Parts: sequence; C-alpha cells; structure tokens
Amino acid sequence: MRHGNLSDIHGSNLSSAASASGSEGTHVQCPVKHYSNLFAAGTTAKRGSAALDRNAIAEIADARSSGVDDPPKDDRDNIPAGYTYFGQLVVHDLTQSIAGSGQGGASVTLQNLMTPNLDLDTIYGGGPTQCPHLYQAPYEAGYLNRPQDIEDDGQYLFHLGRTAKAALPENWEQGEGLPYDLPRAGAAGGWSAGTSITPLVRDARNDDNLILAQLTAQFMLVHNRVARYLHHNGDPADANRPLSKKESFELARHFVLIAYRRIVVHDYLQLLLLPAVYGDLKAGKIASQDHLPIEFVFGAARVGHAMVRAAYTINNHIGLGASGLGRLMSFSSSSPGANLPLPADWVVDWRQLLEMDDGEMEDRVTPQSARRISPFLAPTFVHSDLKNRRTDFEGSLSFHDLWRCYQFEIPTGQECARQLFGSASKKILTQEDMLPRPAFSNLHPAEKLTAALQAHPEFLTETPLSYYLLQEAAVLGGNGRYLGPLGSHIFAAAILYALKKAPQTYATPAGQRGLDFDRILKPTGIVKLPHLLKVPAMPDADLAEVIVKTLA
Repeated sequence: MRHGNLSDIHGSNLSSAASASGSEGTHVQCPVKHYSNLFAAGTTAKRGSAALDRNAIAEIADARSSGVDDPPKDDRDNIPAGYTYFGQLVVHDLTQSIAGSGQGGASVTLQNLMTPNLDLDTIYGGGPTQCPHLYQAPYEAGYLNRPQDIEDDGQYLFHLGRTAKAALPENWEQGEGLPYDLPRAGAAGGWSAGTSITPLVRDARNDDNLILAQLTAQFMLVHNRVARYLHHNGDPADANRPLSKKESFELARHFVLIAYRRIVVHDYLQLLLLPAVYGDLKAGKIASQDHLPIEFVFGAARVGHAMVRAAYTINNHIGLGASGLGRLMSFSSSSPGANLPLPADWVVDWRQLLEMDDGEMEDRVTPQSARRISPFLAPTFVHSDLKNRRTDFEGSLSFHDLWRCYQFEIPTGQECARQLFGSASKKILTQEDMLPRPAFSNLHPAEKLTAALQAHPEFLTETPLSYYLLQEAAVLGGNGRYLGPLGSHIFAAAILYALKKAPQTYATPAGQRGLDFDRILKPTGIVKLPHLLKVPAMPDADLAEVIVKTLA
C-alpha cells in the first residue's frame, strides 16, 4: 500500500503536482505544504540508536510476517475489515509527501502535496474547472430535461469505468459493462486506443488495491447519485428550487464532504481510538496543531498496514482461497500485468467488509474483521519488494515503515511517550513490553520476531515510532482492538488539525453553512460508512430525506 506515498523532488514536476490538488471556487492551492512536530527530538538521538544499522532494521522487518488473520480470543468486538481501507482513503486525503535535499544533500525537507483538511481532494481534485478529465462532458451526462440546460453546459458527474467479463467461466453470467470500476485510459470501451489501464483519478494511490479502488468508485457513485437527483428534482431543503449542473455539483460535493467528515468523527475514530481519547477529542480537550503532525504521517498513519488481512472473501463467487492480499494488489495499474478493467466477478460485496445489513435477516452476512493492531503484518507486506510495485523504493513495506522514522529523524516512541505522559508514567512501554505479548505470540509465529528483537536490545529502548505504536496498541489498546494512548493522541491531533485549523479549499454553496467543527460534531444525517454506501440504491424519497438531514 502507498499510504502517504513518498517521492523524491529531484526530477519531479512539483508545480504540476501541486496544481492537481486544486479545487473549485475560492480554492487555496496546497495551503499548508509543511508538517509540524508534536514532539521535540529530546535527549536521545533523533535517529534512534546510532548502533542500529540498516541491516538490523531489515532483520527485524523480515521477522514480522504472519498469515493468521484471526483476532485474539477476548470479549471485544472487532473492527469490520472495510474500515482498514476507509482509513487508507483518509490518509491519502491528508498527506502525500515529497522529499527534497538541501544544499549539498546535507538535509532533507518534506512537503505535503495534499490539502490536509478532509476535503476529499484525493477524489474531487480541483473539481470540473481544474480537473475536467475526471468528469463527464455535459453531452455525455444525458440529462437535458430542463429548458435552461441548453445554456448550462457545466460538468457535474464523475466518469466511471465499466467492468470486464468475469474472470472465471463459472461466473460469466455476472455480465460485464457494470459501472463499478475506476475510469481507465485505454480500457476496453474506454477513453482512447491502446492497452493502458491508467486510472483517470485525481490520486493514483487510490488504485493501489482492489478494495481501495472499489471504495473510491463507491464515493464517485454516491456523488453521481446525489448530483443527478439534485439536478432532476431541485434542492429538497429549499422547496425543490431548480439547480443548474454547476450548482448540483457544488451541493452534491458539499453533502458528500459533510457526510465523510461525520463518518470520520462518529464512526471511524470511535472504532479506532481508545474510548478515553475519543471522548477528549469530541470534548475539545486535545490541542490542534498548526500543521499536520509528522508523527502522524510516519507513525500513527502506518497502523493501517497492521490491520490488513492476508486474505479476504470478496463476494459469493470469490472466497479466501482465491483472494489473498497479493492477488488483491494485482488489481492495480501499478502492478505489472494487472488484470484490468476489473472483471465483473471481482466487484466487492460490501456486506463482506462492513455491517451493511439492518435487523434480523435470514441471509444476513457477518463481515470479516480487520486484523487486531500489532507488529505482525500480512506476508505480502514483509516478503514483497516495493520495486515490483513501480515505486522508487527497494525492499519491503515492513522495512520502509521502520526505516523512514530514522531517515526523517522522527523521535522514538519512548521519547514521544515521555514528553506526552511524563517520564514516570506507566503508559510508557518498558523493554519487556516491547516483546510480543502472549495474546499475539500464541496466535502468530512469534519466535523469529522475538529472536530478532532480543538480538538488538537497543531497538527495544529506542524504538521507531511506527513500530512502537503497533506494540503499544497490542499492550495498552485492548489486545490491538484500539490504538494505544500515544497512537490515539497523535491520530486525534491530526484529525483535529484537519477539522479545525486547515483552511477550507472550496467555496461553500449559496445558502449553506461551511464545514465547521461544531457542525460536524452534530450526529445528524449520514454518520456511518455503511449508510453512505447505500446512497446509490436509495429511492428518491429516502434520498431527499437523507440530503435534508445531512445538510441540516
């Protein structure tokens, strides 16, 4: 996965990358390009122990593999697996880092190419004005049923890709040409001649794997459903006042962003953060920062990798035996020989990943759970080389998650915890705490990891933040059900910055309120991810009610 994908500034076109994140109306291009530090370097070396070299990190990184997806046996509910990928979308929405060397290559500076304010820049880009290639041309929309539409030629609907024929002969009755894939250049029935399967999306990282690409397409479908309804029927909160295509786009985007932000606060964070920290976030007891914290980008945001399963049931046709993580990642334009456009029998059934069913039903589907958070990772993340994913890196994701903390001089996990909780706090993990806990060593093949950690005891006392937060969740987060206290605080501080301090990047539609934090705290309308994903199939009357409540 490419959370917060990092690229070198040399040889890249920074200006074009920045302009791609534009937005409609009064857009602020990349309003905050820098990151902040929640914690100072402290008394220990910024880079951790100087004795811990790249080979030692590689040895520990290589020992983290486990194909076991089952959670520890306890009485806690588990996070449904779909939230792993919603979290990846949130991270992509907040950060995309580029690194540049200073004079003589002596220092490294980081800049953020995204607008870090939960504006779904990762999907909407600059809107139809600045990113017209993402949207259907007016004549393709086919909704010219109002007299004023002859002059109203604005773009307001996303392009969507069409599925290919089912991959397995026994599933050919699934048909093809369904609008459930990302739009792709050169795909069969697509946009140009040739064999390119490059996604026509604002952020190519959202084509990283099957489930994330499907989730991105679902957000596009939600927007299109709402925008079409508004253009056909008018604004249901304003006596069905007729709306132009441009107005329909703007109000539909506003609806999606309010719902998205409420899902982040009332659904995703409630599942992920320690309950006490989540309460502090909603009560405004956590200080928001002036910029997105670097400890989030290379620390707390990385915990999503530990939640990824080794295999998934995708739908009734594609089960665990056929859909290992490596296979899911092959449905990506960054994978050589990718099987795209998406075959019809690989369309995600969201009931397998989220609590989509209401009430007691005979055919109710219990969604798969995300992995509990711990240092153990799916084998693909440990044994696959990132250079095979058309990235600038060599080595595994497991390695780079650790090494970047040294490369970018992130304070160690213990140093961050000391500064937040005080040196005498029992919330700081001890050297013994850093070894695999029984709940996980009894579940995963832990002998290799334990041996690698014991061979490098300095890692146990000066631990890269990304690893420390995983082990903290395993020890202090209810056997990995939640982030631990430090990880929860960092995550909450980053989201609060995005909700309270980062400037809004588009003009609020006429007659509407902005995206202020107090409004998002009000749990009205859509506040859960499953509810949002049901929007494309809603009858008009239900959709009108949802629009009114969400925009209230």
